[in-house]
Amino acid sequence: MQEPITTLFSSQVTRKSLPGDEDDDENVMVSFAELQFNPEENDIPDELIMSGKQLRIINSKINSLLQITVDTRGKNYVTGVEMDYLLKSQESRLRNLIEVVEPKQEERLVTHSKSFYYEIQKLRDVAQERHEFFMEKVNATKESLDLKVSKIKSLMSEEVKKLEENYKLLHGKVDVIIGAITHLVKFDNEYTKEFQANSKPDEKVFEKVEEFLSGIKDTFLKVDLSNQSNISQESISMMVSNIKSNIKDELATILSLVLRLPTNARAAQILQGEKEEVEEIDLQKFMVMI
Repeated sequence: MQEPITTLFSSQVTRKSLPGDEDDDENVMVSFAELQFNPEENDIPDELIMSGKQLRIINSKINSLLQITVDTRGKNYVTGVEMDYLLKSQESRLRNLIEVVEPKQEERLVTHSKSFYYEIQKLRDVAQERHEFFMEKVNATKESLDLKVSKIKSLMSEEVKKLEENYKLLHGKVDVIIGAITHLVKFDNEYTKEFQANSKPDEKVFEKVEEFLSGIKDTFLKVDLSNQSNISQESISMMVSNIKSNIKDELATILSLVLRLPTNARAAQILQGEKEEVEEIDLQKFMVMI
């Protein structure tokens, strides 16, 4: 820290010359009150403003000179020669101080600049390290995200392939079902037309069967069982064989009707059901007639 700045001769106290003092033409009377100045009001270069310590040394020297003057002559003024010597010595001293101060200031500035550059370099190194650390974290995160995204893409592609395969399989099954339904509808329409076309001839066949059964009934009614004491086994066997032969002859037309029907599963089921119904009806009629 710099010491407080003081001005030249600021601590000196002078007194005016007495009326009894004699004037010396060879000596120039200089009062210290006239040498005092204010550094704020006067335009003084910064390099000429000395520190308080230096000014105290100068003031002490001036005080010693004044004391010597007082002791020798008993006056509070100095001659022009003494003042000129004092000013020249102080001027040379100020120049020496300025010459010494300038290199020191340069060295100080160089030191400050080096220190400032060193601090900047340290901050730059720290910033570089932080940037490298941040980039490492960013790269690691990016690699992890890329890996996860690639896994998700592979899984999604597999799922899409499975969906496409399932769609193709389902589409094929739907095509098969639609084809089967179309074929069944077509077959049903054809069978219905054929069945309706053959219904009238079939009715004639069944009418003949009914006539045959009614003839059998009439035959049984004509037989007078009351005149016969007993029925032999031979007569019964002959009667049954006659009935079988007649039934076979009459059922030949039904067999030809069955052979004309289609041989698919549905037609077979329908035919089987109709056949069972016809047999049941015929059996009932036969039992009634008996």
